[in-house]
Amino acid sequence: QAPDALRTLLTTYLDLSRFQNAPATEGITPAELERLMRAAPAQARSLLETAGYFSADVKIERGPAQGEVPLIQVIVEPGPQATVAGFTLDARGALQSAAQAGDAAAIEELATLRRQWPLQPGAAFRQSAWTDAKNITIAQLRARGYAAAAWTDTRALVDAPDNSVALSAVLDSGPLFRFGEIRIEGLQRHDE
Repeated sequence: QAPDALRTLLTTYLDLSRFQNAPATEGITPAELERLMRAAPAQARSLLETAGYFSADVKIERGPAQGEVPLIQVIVEPGPQATVAGFTLDARGALQSAAQAGDAAAIEELATLRRQWPLQPGAAFRQSAWTDAKNITIAQLRARGYAAAAWTDTRALVDAPDNSVALSAVLDSGPLFRFGEIRIEGLQRHDE
């Protein structure tokens, strides 16, 4: 029992749910069922944290068996979804050096990366959105000439009581790659 979007997450990844539709030949022993039931609340909370629910309450109840099939209920009260409290995006390498030297293009590049950061304050936090934000940002920088750019540090600091997450990321831009002089070879049959 959980909100629809979370129910899908839990039924897909919760170990206890794997055996829900298993054929009788793949049935589990009562001891294994007990083990899975004991592990389910912690596993469910871990899964819910990936969706931004850091104060979820998860209970397991055994209901009356339906014939020989046991009835296990996972009851989820997710609590509020965490939101992004703030973020910082810093750079190292050639981009930061150029920006500190007053290069207008480098200053604008950093400002654009920060402005276009996908997880702005107030947005719902989900692990997948955090991963996507990092991938999109580094891809944008690489497409703009910093082909060796990489993250040197990324952090999501969770404040569970406040249902908020503070994000920080530091990238190393590496050098700015530029096209060099064009050299044409193989002009025996074609003109330049």
